[in-house]
Amino acid sequence: MRGIALHIEGLKTKGVSLIGDACTRFSKSVQGVAAIAKMLDMQCIVGYPRTKELPPQIAKAQELGAELYPVPPGRTRIIYYMTRKYVQSKNGTMLPFYLACPETTSAVAKEAATVSDKLLTGTLVICIGSGTILSGVLLGLAQLPRTFAISSGMSWQHQRDNLYKLLMLNGCSYDRQAAIGNQLTVVPPLMPYEQVCEIETLFPSSPTYDKKAWLWLTQNVHNLKEPILFWNIGA
Repeated sequence: MRGIALHIEGLKTKGVSLIGDACTRFSKSVQGVAAIAKMLDMQCIVGYPRTKELPPQIAKAQELGAELYPVPPGRTRIIYYMTRKYVQSKNGTMLPFYLACPETTSAVAKEAATVSDKLLTGTLVICIGSGTILSGVLLGLAQLPRTFAISSGMSWQHQRDNLYKLLMLNGCSYDRQAAIGNQLTVVPPLMPYEQVCEIETLFPSSPTYDKKAWLWLTQNVHNLKEPILFWNIGA
């Protein structure tokens, strides 16, 4: 939320009073967006796939003051574009698809820059959804370890396009981009996106995203160069 909060604040300074976001049945991003909108005294519309029971994160967004916009279940991009059309009909501004904005890359990079060099001589394991968080991590680390990004379901083509677009928007040099390409391996999804991972972790972690990366780590730990750094995006 660090980056998207800055993005929304920037929209408000430009006179935007209504923002829109769309999500899957499992993403919790709309909770954060609704909370930010409430703090900034802005209106918020949340698009989501219509279900018999309201998903908890959608209900929470509603409690925070968001207007809900249910659409027929379908591909995430279709849900996004349908929501955007509705938001624009009310003179609102739709947030970027998957909240992929350069402000998030920059904010995450600042956090990644605090990681000790001693932890960067081995392997990095991280989950990858849209590639937005990964772009910030790889931009901010002082040096690039061998990186394995375990996909949560999006195609690698979309992840790659988003990853390098955000890197370029944040001034990442071509040499750094080339180094990232040499060090990065994207691992195909271990299970369908909608399937939660039940593995236990030593810290709060998302069963839709990070736990799948943790599962891969437990299965491959003996083949990875130490030290192994696991980046937990969020619970």
